[in-house]
Amino acid sequence: MERVRGRALAMLQPEELIEVAEVLRKEMGLLGGLQEIENGTVFIFDEESEMAQFGFTMKDTRVPDKASITENLTVQLNTTEAGKELLRFFKSDEMRQSLRQEGTKRKEWVEYLYSLSPRIDGYFGKTAQDKTYHLFSNFQLVQ
Repeated sequence: MERVRGRALAMLQPEELIEVAEVLRKEMGLLGGLQEIENGTVFIFDEESEMAQFGFTMKDTRVPDKASITENLTVQLNTTEAGKELLRFFKSDEMRQSLRQEGTKRKEWVEYLYSLSPRIDGYFGKTAQDKTYHLFSNFQLVQ
């Protein structure tokens, strides 16, 4: 986790969240003997606007050489059910939570992300598979 912390502290621009997410995904994948986790995401939440800037990296399952897709997006959290769940978590005092995205809620979230990023359009296919997201909050970086 020291590598993640180091990269985050070196961040100068919001667009660099992608690089922090890449390090996070790689390092978390090494814990517990896991080869690779599917994605890593870093959110910076703005409580006043209910928006979040997030950088993510995902294993691109469409490409056999295990390439990844990276993106930096700004999302309005109160526009989808999945976003509202994230919003409740970010506003809570909880340190961690697992959120299940399935069915209509999952499809709505994926379509929203597709609308924001042509780079990931189609990544999840026509039927977005159900997913569980494990969230951790208050990851504080102290210089």
